[in-house]
Amino acid sequence: MKLWQIDPADRTHVRLDTGALSFQATPDRPGVDTMKLYQDDNESVCIERWKPNANIDLTVSGGAEFLLLNGEFAESGEQFEAHPGHACPRARR
Repeated sequence: MKLWQIDPADRTHVRLDTGALSFQATPDRPGVDTMKLYQDDNESVCIERWKPNANIDLTVSGGAEFLLLNGEFAESGEQFEAHPGHACPRARR
């Protein structure tokens, strides 16, 4: 998935069946399970599953983009929540 900004020189297409991948515990980040999707020299793309009421600490060098698929979180006093219209439809099997 690419969110909004696309480097014109980056034409790498990646298609994954996330149903065939698994989440891995992230030992240095309690309450977070991660599913790695893609990584190159410029970016890392993953799905993170945050346990309810987990205190998530993110240090992001160079910025980050988030697509919230389910649930909600608060950051710097601002509340973010998933909206049904922004959810990705499930692939038909």
